[in-house]
Amino acid sequence: CKLSCLEHLNLYGNPCAEEPYYRMKVIATIPSLKILDRHDITVQERIRAQKLLTKLAEGPTQSKPKQSKPKASTISTGERALA
Repeated sequence: CKLSCLEHLNLYGNPCAEEPYYRMKVIATIPSLKILDRHDITVQERIRAQKLLTKLAEGPTQSKPKQSKPKASTISTGERALA
């Protein structure tokens, strides 16, 4: 990786810092970082970042589609009389 020597990175004020989970993504992607946005990166933060990156890479979990309730009849009284 070309960023293997990068230890300090400040993205404060950068639009990418507004992205969801940006700090966790940066920490997991650049393991050589020691300080991000003027804050030390802790071991616990690295562990959480790696777990999050793994989870995001897996994509959304597959859940069963919700079954919808049967819809009430939309036939009017006049249409019932004709049927």
